[in-house]
Amino acid sequence: MISLLASGQASRVLQVAERLSRVPIVPPIESLKQIGLILADGEEQNRKILERYLSSARGQLQSDLISSYLCLLESDEELGRLGAIRALTVINLVQLQNSRTTRQLSHVAENDSSEKVRREAARLIRRLSGSKTPSDDEQITRI
Repeated sequence: MISLLASGQASRVLQVAERLSRVPIVPPIESLKQIGLILADGEEQNRKILERYLSSARGQLQSDLISSYLCLLESDEELGRLGAIRALTVINLVQLQNSRTTRQLSHVAENDSSEKVRREAARLIRRLSGSKTPSDDEQITRI
């Protein structure tokens, strides 16, 4: 799977994404890392294919993907951490809005050794704080 993703060929990336979408379990961490690398620095067509896969995840798979990408925020490689943030950005923002996720992203935004990674984490935090549903801040009265 990793070699297909690393090939850079859209047809192979699509093949992997289709295979992953038929299996409701989280892929191996190295495959997720490769997906993150493509999201961070891959061809636009390949990024769009993988964004569709990540954004279509629901339920336990979505939760497991979030947990896995939060773990990848600790990667030694800058591009790996950046890819993890980009993957988290694609995943449903409502699911990301919890204190554990926010704490981890805040830590990255404040302490990562890479300015690029800090900036991307801060951007995701801003998106999270701006995507509250109306019921979070106000009550809507229907007449």
